[in-house]
Amino acid sequence: MKRFTFLIILCVVVAKRRIPEVQVKQWERIISSFKADCIEEANVDPILVERMVYELEFPEDEGLKKYWRCTHNHFHSIKANHNLDGEQISNQVPFVPPQLALQCTTESNHIKDLIEKAFEGAKCIINKLAV
Repeated sequence: MKRFTFLIILCVVVAKRRIPEVQVKQWERIISSFKADCIEEANVDPILVERMVYELEFPEDEGLKKYWRCTHNHFHSIKANHNLDGEQISNQVPFVPPQLALQCTTESNHIKDLIEKAFEGAKCIINKLAV
């Protein structure tokens, strides 16, 4: 019974993790000029994009992955060698600390597929920003 109670409490604690509202609002302002274009280009359900940022849901969806590649393209954070540029991400998204961006890009840059790399980089940053 104690184990079950612990699991329930753990689920509640994990489920409440969110990106701080101030950062979400800032994020929405930053991407406002291209968000709709990236959703259309990636042919992604906008609900998936919202759930990833607001609810920390990361479904394995090709359109969602393409959305994040598009976002990185708009941030000019994809280098000529197709690696993600952590410094550029921090420059474009001021609430992402440089060391966090560097850690996440380092962790994802081993991935060969650019779409997967962009998604994993974004997922890492979102997870680390959540409190």
